[in-house]
Amino acid sequence: NIAFHTEELGDILKELGSSAFTDTSLPPTDVLARLERISVQLRIAEKNLEQCMAYEEQFKNVALSDRTSLDEALQVFAYREELWTRVQKWQDAEHGWLTASFSDLDVQSIGETVTTYLKVAHKLYKQYKEPLVLETLQESADRYHQWMPPLLDLGNPAMQRRHWKVIFEHLGVPAPTEFSL
Repeated sequence: NIAFHTEELGDILKELGSSAFTDTSLPPTDVLARLERISVQLRIAEKNLEQCMAYEEQFKNVALSDRTSLDEALQVFAYREELWTRVQKWQDAEHGWLTASFSDLDVQSIGETVTTYLKVAHKLYKQYKEPLVLETLQESADRYHQWMPPLLDLGNPAMQRRHWKVIFEHLGVPAPTEFSL
């Protein structure tokens, strides 16, 4: 039934626009699990719509279905999936940086990741014109971007234990044997 498919796609679009996919305080794993469920629904809807269109093709002058709603739902889904996948990867990388021993960090790689995510956030914003991107990716990447000059200096492989001792003396705290960001 074509009306059913149109209504189903409308429901999917409504759900994709709900706070379940725009609330940046939600864990990305939860959002990605919801998106996986919607992906299954979209694949079924696409298959059913293609079946309807094939039947219409057989009856020649009967054209009741079009892909407009499906294509719109697929576009919104693709954006949400890309955004939340990127947010998950960013949070995983950030967790790794914050928990690893500072001496084990590759600050050059962190800088490259930060630059990449700033570019991705800008690209997604230009492509989809949604401020959610700026809230979730760009603000966090901007924060690290500001920290990169001193991190690059402190993460220099030439930094010796004696250098760290001087730094911590200036800070007025004892030099720990290990520390993280």
